[in-house]
Amino acid sequence: MKTRLALCAGFGLGISAMYILDADNGRRRRALLRDRFVHVAKVASHTISGLTQDVTNRTRGLISETGSRFSRAEVSDEVLTERVRSEMGHATHHANAVEVMADHGHITLTGSIPVDEAGRLLARVASVRGVAGIENHLALYEHEPDSAHHDKVTH
Repeated sequence: MKTRLALCAGFGLGISAMYILDADNGRRRRALLRDRFVHVAKVASHTISGLTQDVTNRTRGLISETGSRFSRAEVSDEVLTERVRSEMGHATHHANAVEVMADHGHITLTGSIPVDEAGRLLARVASVRGVAGIENHLALYEHEPDSAHHDKVTH
């Protein structure tokens, strides 16, 4: 078994050597192989560089986020308002209908949203870093008006 494997390996190496060292086309084939190896090396380098940058950025973000969780530094009302607004889009499809005001960590929400989105919105706002409390002045409604039903006229 080992003899056959060695014979096949030797045969393959011999064919490869003939292919690359051929007097007529060997120079072109070697150039093609060299170009292929250079290309693969560049692609691998760019891929590794991109992955390294991604891991570095994620690590920095995680360290920053972890450090800020333990920090008791008060954020400005403007920053807190923007944090809340950015989170609201994940909890409701009607974020534009809600007004957000911040006052030293206390958030006031006004506007109107569907009943089924209110709990999710309030939980999401409460989880925002820097929110000390929420004053809920939201008007809730059952279902959003459907424009397709308004087009139908019965006589």
